[in-house]
Amino acid sequence: MTKQLNSSLKRQKRLSATEGDNPLRQCCVCKKILPKDKLMRLIKPQTETALYDHSARMNSRGIYICPLTQCLNKTIKGKNTRLGFSKVDIDGFKDKIKARIIDEIIKEMNLCRKMGYMQKAAEETIDPIDYLIEGDDKTADSRKLVEKARRLGIKIFNLQGNCSNTFIETAIVKGNWPMQKKMLRNLERFQSLSFRGAVV
Repeated sequence: MTKQLNSSLKRQKRLSATEGDNPLRQCCVCKKILPKDKLMRLIKPQTETALYDHSARMNSRGIYICPLTQCLNKTIKGKNTRLGFSKVDIDGFKDKIKARIIDEIIKEMNLCRKMGYMQKAAEETIDPIDYLIEGDDKTADSRKLVEKARRLGIKIFNLQGNCSNTFIETAIVKGNWPMQKKMLRNLERFQSLSFRGAVV
C-alpha cells in the first residue's frame, strides 16, 4: 500500500512540473509524459459521445493521448476504459479529428496569407526556420518550391489529398509569423495521424 502511494505521489509530482509555461501530462495509452500542447485531449460529456477537445479547455473529464495512430487506435478499440470509450462511441473518430485539425490549418493559412507571411515563388529566399506545406496543386512552380525546400532541408508537411474537400495550395510559411507555434502543432498532429508524407 505504501509503495503504491509513493508511486502515485511521484507521478503527481512529475505531472505538476512544467516545461516553461507548459504543464506536463501523461498519454493514457503509452504512458509517456509530455508537455500538454504535444498531446490531444479527448472528452466524454455525460450526454454526448466522445469529442476531440481541440482547445484542451472544455469543461469535462477527459484523457490525454499522443497524436499517433497507434495510440488513437488503441483508444478507439476500447482498450482504454477510464472514461468508458468504446468503438461504438468513437467509430470514425480519427477522421473527425483529422478534419477538425485541417479546418484549423486552413484558417491559419488564410490568416498567414493575409498577413503576408506566405510565399509561393521558389525564387524568393527561404530561411532555415521556414517550412513548406505541400498541397494539391501540381504546377511547375509548386514542384520547384518543393525541390528547393528538399535541397535546403526545411520541414515539409504533405497535405495532398487531405480529409476535407478543400483545395490546399503549396506554399512556404515564414517561420517568424506570429501564430507559427500553433500552426506547427496542428501540422505535426495531422502528419502524425496520417500515413502520408512524414515530416522531413
